[in-house]
Amino acid sequence: MFDAEIGKYLHNIGAKGQGPGELPYMYTVDINPHENKILLCWGNSAHRFDFDGNFSGKIELPPIDDNERINAPVVSIDARYFAGTIRTFDGDQKNLVVLFNDNQEITGSLKCYENPIQPPNIPGGVWAPFGQGGSFYRANQEIRYFRGFTDTVFAYRNETQMFSPFFIIDYGKHTSTLNFARGAENPNLIIVSSIKENDRYIFLNFHTENASPEPYEDEVYFDGSLRKFINHSISGIFDKQKQSFHFLRQPIHGIPGLKNDIDKGIPFFVRNTSSNNQLIDYHHAYKFLEYTESLPDLSDSFAEIINQISEEDNPIVIIAE
Repeated sequence: MFDAEIGKYLHNIGAKGQGPGELPYMYTVDINPHENKILLCWGNSAHRFDFDGNFSGKIELPPIDDNERINAPVVSIDARYFAGTIRTFDGDQKNLVVLFNDNQEITGSLKCYENPIQPPNIPGGVWAPFGQGGSFYRANQEIRYFRGFTDTVFAYRNETQMFSPFFIIDYGKHTSTLNFARGAENPNLIIVSSIKENDRYIFLNFHTENASPEPYEDEVYFDGSLRKFINHSISGIFDKQKQSFHFLRQPIHGIPGLKNDIDKGIPFFVRNTSSNNQLIDYHHAYKFLEYTESLPDLSDSFAEIINQISEEDNPIVIIAE
């Protein structure tokens, strides 16, 4: 936990271990700013904390049947009710999301009406639970759910206490075959990898194997080291007021995001949105400095920021209001 105004470190939430409020690993995090609750999820349980870091209990995820089980991510709807994604152990998936309370009672579900999904044909293999189960994201006081390779994004409705369609993506020739066996997937596949939203805009990031018009060299920290790869992602933006969507070209090659026309700084990539509609971007300090070398013209105000940063600093957080 950090102070959002000055970046001061305040305290940790949770710890690694086997005791109360401790997890052997952390799978997902859900921050509910309206209930002042944080869920740290691992395995078949979710650990609840308040914003001061106090542990307030462990939520056991209710069993369903031998074929399906609730899987992280899990989000808190209010003080007593939760929603969790589903992991399936064969191709026939009945539910996408299950709603339950803190007594392990299932109160509802979002049904899966897609054709049975074929898992990868590798020995003992099941496909990735994050792709299978899908993801949640928060949009101010609302909760959304999506699976990247399918076309519908759902929103939780308080009046019905259920998830209902929110918007649909027309993938056209880029639609998934829903068959993950080797060589069976659409070679022109495009899937949603992340969605962020504020009152005015929906920001979408798409993953593709070869459909991007602007692939670029990127790197990711994995298994103890930095690994380089060619990034084929595409970004898009939907204007809810104008009901219009368009893809975003990279303002500077290799740096996706929105062009910075405020201080001529690096492009702004929307990695998250706050509960009061702020847009959030962040970079490792060394990467932030590396990106600034690509800028054609530095403003005095941005140059002043760069001069205060060294490669060993904490990550740089950028907040746009």
